[in-house]
Amino acid sequence: MRGKGFSVLIVEDNVHMMRLFSAMIRSIGVDVIHAVADPTDALEIMKTNAVDFAIVDLRLPVIDGIEFTQLVRNSPDSPNPYLPII
Repeated sequence: MRGKGFSVLIVEDNVHMMRLFSAMIRSIGVDVIHAVADPTDALEIMKTNAVDFAIVDLRLPVIDGIEFTQLVRNSPDSPNPYLPII
């Protein structure tokens, strides 16, 4: 399959959208999907797991998608400042 070996991070607070994204990503053969509603949990996942790309909701309650992206890009302890983020 095309997605073998990839790890995807989904940050989405709507459980239905999270399931939809997970199903779509899984359908292309991605085995490892980390799906969380809280961006702070996503940052912790990135510190302990290799993530190839992320799908992030723009409107999240505490830290929105833009702030999350800025943290990934600019934080000195960011594990991957060049992570592709959709």
